[in-house]
Amino acid sequence: MAFDYEFEKFFPIDDPELDFYKKFSDKFGNDNDYLLIAIENQAGVFKPDFLQKVNELTLELKTLPESNQVLSVTNSKKLISTPLGFVDIPLMHLDDTFKLKQDSIHLFKDQYYRQSFFAKNGKGMRLILFHDRINDVNRSDQFVFTIDSLVNKFSFDKTHIAGKSKAQYVYVNMVKLDFARFLVISALIILVLLIIFVRKPILIFGTFVISVLSILCTLGFMCLMGKKVDLLSSLIPTILIVVSMSNIIHLFSVVKSKLGVQGTELHKLKEAIKEVGFATFLTSITTALGFLTLIFIKVLPIIELGLYAAAGIFITFVLTYLIFPSIIVLSNTGFRYKYIPTTNNPWLSVLFLKIIRNSKPILVIFCLSAGLLTFGITKLNINAFLIDDLPDNTPLKEDFIYFDHQYGGARPWVLSVWVKDSDKNIYSIDVIKEIERIESIAKKTLPLNGLMSPVSYVKFANQAYHSGSQEYYKLPEKKSEWNKSFHFIKKQHPEEKFIKVSYGKEARISGFTPDIGSKLSNENNEKLIELLNEEIDQNLMGYAITGTSHLIDKSHGLLSMKLVKGLIGAMLLVGVIAGFLFRSSRMIFITLLPNVFPILATAAIMGYFNIPLKLSTSIIFAISFGIVVDDTIHFLSKFRHEKKKGLSSIYAMKRTILTTGKPIIITTIILTFGFVVFCFSSFGVTYHIGLFVSISFLIALLADLFLLPVLILLIYKK
Repeated sequence: MAFDYEFEKFFPIDDPELDFYKKFSDKFGNDNDYLLIAIENQAGVFKPDFLQKVNELTLELKTLPESNQVLSVTNSKKLISTPLGFVDIPLMHLDDTFKLKQDSIHLFKDQYYRQSFFAKNGKGMRLILFHDRINDVNRSDQFVFTIDSLVNKFSFDKTHIAGKSKAQYVYVNMVKLDFARFLVISALIILVLLIIFVRKPILIFGTFVISVLSILCTLGFMCLMGKKVDLLSSLIPTILIVVSMSNIIHLFSVVKSKLGVQGTELHKLKEAIKEVGFATFLTSITTALGFLTLIFIKVLPIIELGLYAAAGIFITFVLTYLIFPSIIVLSNTGFRYKYIPTTNNPWLSVLFLKIIRNSKPILVIFCLSAGLLTFGITKLNINAFLIDDLPDNTPLKEDFIYFDHQYGGARPWVLSVWVKDSDKNIYSIDVIKEIERIESIAKKTLPLNGLMSPVSYVKFANQAYHSGSQEYYKLPEKKSEWNKSFHFIKKQHPEEKFIKVSYGKEARISGFTPDIGSKLSNENNEKLIELLNEEIDQNLMGYAITGTSHLIDKSHGLLSMKLVKGLIGAMLLVGVIAGFLFRSSRMIFITLLPNVFPILATAAIMGYFNIPLKLSTSIIFAISFGIVVDDTIHFLSKFRHEKKKGLSSIYAMKRTILTTGKPIIITTIILTFGFVVFCFSSFGVTYHIGLFVSISFLIALLADLFLLPVLILLIYKK
């Protein structure tokens, strides 16, 4: 078993923009293969001893096998044209105190270097390390560990590191911790609940055997298929534990009522399995369908969660009915404590009478609640931030926030541009001027910093021909100056030495942006494209926003329709199953309504408390619907069983409530406690999954015990 967390896997699959980005990255490389390293010095960044240490760190980082380029003001040089040719002049003269003072003045006057490499408070300096594409998690972790060790070796006042490799390193370690924590806590909770509800040691042992085997078989299947455990799939073991508990509790309840104190009688055990087995099989199907709706979201980790969870649910069903009855037979289990027939439960009898006498008030309460829930759903919004799932005190989150505040962000932003005119190339006057206009519009529309494009190299070239003067960091004005700048780029090959920004007739404009959320990012990008369509010559230039951040933001933006489509598909399938089971179209409505209610309630609560919907929390509704429908199926199956005996609807309902009420309550308690385990997670997304799925279980319990009986009796009046 291996662990993984690749951000690229959250791209929308089968999407034209993903295909576009793959072709783009083949030419320019991936836009997130970098690490930002910020180093603070409270005494000031131009202290000679501090700069010497930064320079030593820069040189050591360059020696790493994975390192391609390290951008730092301590090792950067400015080319200046002289009568004898171009001369490299260091941006910082580290060994000359007088020149260093002059360098500091020039650098802070230089807009590009000030924004790209120095903190806004003047007490920090940034290094940008571009590295190879590292697909192997272990190698990536070792790379980040080596960088951490190098940075710590110099004992700077404070350091901050941000980037995809660093984030994956932290996420994978936290996933491992959560994985172990969930298993231990859920096992302890389930053990306590089994002692309370089952009591018999041999059956408690058998239940644990089923749960452990279900987890081992499912994880083994995942490993055989090459699936690594990530943030979402780490939930599967706990899900299987609570699902297996639910299956066993329903089976146990019926077996207990059939066998009583007499010990094992095979014909009674067979009768019990026949009564509850088909219903459990149906609930396994409906639960699996709930998870399979995740395939509509078209994001690989979510699809894999749905597929492997569904497979695990069927594995759990098979193991439950192979092992649990076998243990009862082999141990000759009888229930030696006083047996109370399930149809004589006094508090369930009271509940039945309350429901019968208050049918209309119950319907009114649920209708009014539906109105409040609908209003709450209108407040639900789709939004996601890069690191909002991490706890506030996590160093990684603090580092990203630091880069947002002091350097204008750590998220990559990329715009692809290309020349449509067959007679022109990227480094031609009209094209460079148009790219500069695109940059200007982008800066006004988006919070961007550190932009690099072919325009940057033309400005550097123009500056080189004017003694490196800051005032000439601009596009040339004369035709002769343009020709010189293009000649400089052709001869000096700056793209090979620094950052590649052009490929034939294509180019890229790249920079950094703060983490403002997917909603605002999508809105800003749409506004930018609208402005470019109005301002830019469409016959000369083409353009498209691309990059990893854009693709993930797009996945969030497309979430609502995919989620609705998946849930509707699941509801229709469950409705068909219910209609087939009861040979009645009316039962489709009865089955779905109590189970739609918990989903609406969960969405409304998220809306009222301003908790946004995003890719990771979208699975709440699939998990909720898939599991809460189980108790409804058991309830309706028992009602059908009693009706077949010739009982009237009212008495069939009474026996249904008295026999299934207790196992439904017990399974809800077990399910709720099982998912509450996720509230102990380090990740905000996992916490919210545990919280809201648990809430949906409690609301589903109320719907099954109060709304469902009223609806059944309303339709089956005669």
